[in-house]
Amino acid sequence: MRLKRRRLLSLILASAALPGTLLIWSRTRSEPDFLASFCDTILPGDEFASASEAGAHLRIKERAAADNRFATILSDSTAAINNMCLEAFGAKFVALGQDQKNSIIRTLDDIPETNMQGWIFRAVRGDFFFYYYALPESWALVGVTDTPQPNGHENVTTLWDRNG
Repeated sequence: MRLKRRRLLSLILASAALPGTLLIWSRTRSEPDFLASFCDTILPGDEFASASEAGAHLRIKERAAADNRFATILSDSTAAINNMCLEAFGAKFVALGQDQKNSIIRTLDDIPETNMQGWIFRAVRGDFFFYYYALPESWALVGVTDTPQPNGHENVTTLWDRNG
């Protein structure tokens, strides 16, 4: 099941209401969205929504809006990744073809996490997966039809006392 347009719009509007999100959008609105293109290379759409269609890149922007240090690392890493793309292919990430984007992703995956690009790649990739699979629309991909814990997270101490 693809993410419906109405659901996507509601996610976008909900994220826009969060403090600071518009600030991050205003920093990047003049360029095509690097994060959307980046996350769609990692989690492309097929019969299911792509990561950007599910709004995963917007959640990264929310994180950056709430954490100036993360925002700086994300901005610096985006510039470094775009420079890597310019050196290798003569264009920024969003302008590359799919094979070229995949090549850059493979290169980033080989960079140790002690390097800024390696660290941000792993952090953002982890967040994309987390945010994407947290959406009910993506559960069918892994065969889940309902929340894993319908009653929410139960306190382990309460369970121990009750069953103890």
